[in-house]
Amino acid sequence: MALFQIIEDIVLKVVNVKKPRFIFAKSGGSLKKSIVQSVIAKDVHGMKTTISLWRDFVDRPKEGHVYRFSKLEVGKYPATKPHNLTTRFTTRISDVTNDHAEAFKEIGKADGKVTGRVLGISSLTEYKSCVNCWVKIEDDKMGCTLCTDPSKVKFFNDYRCQFQVERGEEELIFTGFRRNMGLTGDVNETTEDELNLLYAGEMVEVEFEINRRQNENVKIVHAIKIQNA
Repeated sequence: MALFQIIEDIVLKVVNVKKPRFIFAKSGGSLKKSIVQSVIAKDVHGMKTTISLWRDFVDRPKEGHVYRFSKLEVGKYPATKPHNLTTRFTTRISDVTNDHAEAFKEIGKADGKVTGRVLGISSLTEYKSCVNCWVKIEDDKMGCTLCTDPSKVKFFNDYRCQFQVERGEEELIFTGFRRNMGLTGDVNETTEDELNLLYAGEMVEVEFEINRRQNENVKIVHAIKIQNA
């Protein structure tokens, strides 16, 4: 009985490439330092998964490109499908024909799009993030725990907030981060008020991503466009 499942062949579009990071992984019964990189990829139907690229595969796939992946190992996380995937020493990554790539032309980073009226922005929380990967900095002295050289990481003042949109009889709640909320000034005690002045009452088109690490219903703002602006 096989201890793991292998996907022999699958064509996916890489929609998001994370920064490589060093971790300690078990090898031959001991812990060894290794480099790994996560990419988000989608099939032709828009179903997405996370692929862990190990060692020689790091930095090979490029964002926005379509590839044929052979012999990927299926992980156990998350509990519901689609599970994360990971490369093995037998994995192969190759380019596809133009016809294959054409089938993915409508597939992008966003998982969905809605149009509605903004009810308001609330629950703004300030914190510091890594300039390279946007991960929250828990300790200024420790730096970013994901970057390959944490000691050289710089950080910036970031925030997250709740973005409420009314669509017909439905009220939708999104999580917004500074990088996608349209304000580039300093983060201060008036930031939430400024966001409400910009968006409250406006009809907007919101592209969003679904954060599977927390809950399928957690929608992350990818881009906002005010209608007729």
